[in-house]
Amino acid sequence: MPSPRNVVVVVPFLNEAENLPVLYERLCGVLEKEPEAFEVLLVDDGSRDGSAAWAAGCAERDPRIK
Repeated sequence: MPSPRNVVVVVPFLNEAENLPVLYERLCGVLEKEPEAFEVLLVDDGSRDGSAAWAAGCAERDPRIK
């Protein structure tokens, strides 16, 4: 049986404060069902709507989020 691989998802965002929580829930919901370990890299492209603060808070709560 092959060993599990790691999955990295890179998510660039700009002013997506409303959508990031939805994306996080759906993305993690799918990835948690897979055998591979995963991490999600959230990359702020200069947001001014609180997206960066949400991403930072999410990374503090969930070690899979960077």
